[in-house]
Amino acid sequence: MPKPRLRTLLAALPGDLRGGFVAAIITIPTSIAYGVLVFSVLGPEYRGLGAVAGLTGLVFLNLASAILGRSEFLQSGPIALAALMLASSAAVVKALPIDGAQAPLVLFFIVFLAGVFQILLGFLKLGNLIQFIPYPVVSGLINGTLVTIILSEYHAMFGLPSGLTLLELPHRFGEIQPLTALTAASVIAVFLFGRKWKGVPASLAALAVGILVYHLLDAAARQGVFAALPFSRQMGPLLGELPPVSLVPRSGLAFAGLVQSAAFPTVALRIIPLALSLALVASLYSLLSLVSVQGLFARRPDANRELTAQGLGNLASAFFGGIAGAALYPRTRSAWQAGARSGFARVFSGLSVLALVLLAGKYLALVPEVVISAFLVVFCLTTFDAWSLGLVRGLGKRSPLGRRRDLIDLSVMLLVAGVLVMAGIFPAVVAGLLLSMLVFVMDSGRDILRGDYTADRLRSNVERRAEDLRLLAARGRAIRIADLDGSLFFATADKVRRFAETVLDSDAEFLILNFKRVKSLDATGAQILRHLGAGFSARGKRLLLAFLSKEHEGHFHGGDAGIFPDFQQALAWAEDRLLERGKPAAAEEELPLSKVDALSRFRPRELAVLARFLQRKRYPAGTRIFREGKPGDRAYFLTLGRADVYIDFHGGELSDKRSTICAGTTFGEMSIIDAAPRSASVVAATDVVCFALSRRGLARLRAGHPALALKLTEGIAREISKRLRIVHGILSEIQR
Repeated sequence: MPKPRLRTLLAALPGDLRGGFVAAIITIPTSIAYGVLVFSVLGPEYRGLGAVAGLTGLVFLNLASAILGRSEFLQSGPIALAALMLASSAAVVKALPIDGAQAPLVLFFIVFLAGVFQILLGFLKLGNLIQFIPYPVVSGLINGTLVTIILSEYHAMFGLPSGLTLLELPHRFGEIQPLTALTAASVIAVFLFGRKWKGVPASLAALAVGILVYHLLDAAARQGVFAALPFSRQMGPLLGELPPVSLVPRSGLAFAGLVQSAAFPTVALRIIPLALSLALVASLYSLLSLVSVQGLFARRPDANRELTAQGLGNLASAFFGGIAGAALYPRTRSAWQAGARSGFARVFSGLSVLALVLLAGKYLALVPEVVISAFLVVFCLTTFDAWSLGLVRGLGKRSPLGRRRDLIDLSVMLLVAGVLVMAGIFPAVVAGLLLSMLVFVMDSGRDILRGDYTADRLRSNVERRAEDLRLLAARGRAIRIADLDGSLFFATADKVRRFAETVLDSDAEFLILNFKRVKSLDATGAQILRHLGAGFSARGKRLLLAFLSKEHEGHFHGGDAGIFPDFQQALAWAEDRLLERGKPAAAEEELPLSKVDALSRFRPRELAVLARFLQRKRYPAGTRIFREGKPGDRAYFLTLGRADVYIDFHGGELSDKRSTICAGTTFGEMSIIDAAPRSASVVAATDVVCFALSRRGLARLRAGHPALALKLTEGIAREISKRLRIVHGILSEIQR
């Protein structure tokens, strides 16, 4: 009989197969286009090799990264930024003292070196350092790349010679090939309108329609259909003959000869900086994608391990003659939506493309250059960085301080994009790195204390009795909360120390430092925090640290500061201690129904009547009381213990804890009001005792005791109102 792990994998196989196939299909057009973009720089005779190199990269980036990657169904493939960097590298390679036939091999060797550098970055645990590059710099690189690709490809859409500038375009209208432009227009139209179709990827449909329209128009022109019309009947060229596809790593085997050649020292000096830049950009893109999709994974991704896996993917791609790439956020999400749940989805994605290349690769020779160019142009026009576009749209709605910060971010983005368009990709990368250092210095000098709150207004996600909430409102100022933002090192840690010392000298009993937005913590900052923890303990108080990363937690093992995985757990712990101090010590006992908030206005006789319609239930710790998405037909009045509320993401597996419910409160009550499926799962965190009221029981109560039913409905409404008021208060406090 299969083991549980094996059964889980087998159950996931159909979804992985479907998800991997969908991700592969929608990535094929861009992979072909990026490969052609890179190798067209070497000459028109290399366009076919570029198409195969793009698909080869898509195959081996997924197959090889699946070996080490633990980010489950994360999808990889060629990206615009890496393709443009390789295209720029191709221009450098053309000028090297080598045989022209070796130029493609040198390009593959650059990809190989980039993979090696990525593996080293991951092995040395430097993946997190790459994330310190500010996002406006990344956005500038992305947007500048898209503009550069558009400027390099638009001429092919009109059948005009390459290298034509926009200023020259008005003087060359007479050379436009209308049939070629019509083919380009068909690609653009299908891409834009095809995104509304279901079941057919717009990118694939645009590629197929463009090829069909080209050959139909070309055949019609050859038959003289357009002979009487006063325009050029020429059509742009096809990709042409493709190199043979082989599963033998011919490029990898040829690297030995390249390294042993007399020209290699000169070649190495020129290409190593190119490979390092490519590795940094591909790594940054992969890590950004990983952050974007980590909420889809059942477990927290390991950034450094995934960086090593992506490096292995690029290394394998180079060995088999493929271009560089990175992890892809949109394709990963598409794979997940199609059912992918495990690492097999990566393997299936690579195998799907490999089968296509082996079985139908020869037909790529029929793909017209205009279709590739039109596809690249419309793809770039529709994929400008959403963050930067949102920044522009939101400028008028921001406060003066927020608008100033947004303008700075936009200026950085535009500067990097401008350098890329005007001077090239590598000067833009250098400018981006220099700007990253400048932004880091500016961030280091700003106020690290982002917000300062007290728990009389800010609540944890624990649902408590009204009596406890009143006590927290009265004594909540004993809990201080500080949100930190930036880097905690010698220049900023002293300000945190001074703030903490003022809290220590006040009536506050707890200080929670929220590290969610802290980018780095050095030894000086850690030492100051350890001393603060000891100082709080010596005064009978507690310093609590929330959202510390795994590597930073090691600084505080055995110390006096409390460590919590997130802010909500830290605040809930402090609230519990505060409530314990406000009540006499006693063992937890089951509450009578009169102590449940929704029933607190019932008289004893009324409770006795209501009890006849309730079922007493006991659930051991860890028991799932009900599951999200299932039909709900009863409400629960909790009288003993605690239960946790989860949102399900992964095939019914609990993944995101949203809140905790305490004795004296109600849960599941919406199901007896609207009869909708459960919106969350509830699991007993401790041994639980509760009383259940079914929809049928409520109907009988209404029929026999309508006044009691109305009173019960009012009590439930008060519970819902209480929750909404708490949420409103929290939002008001945070936005204050």
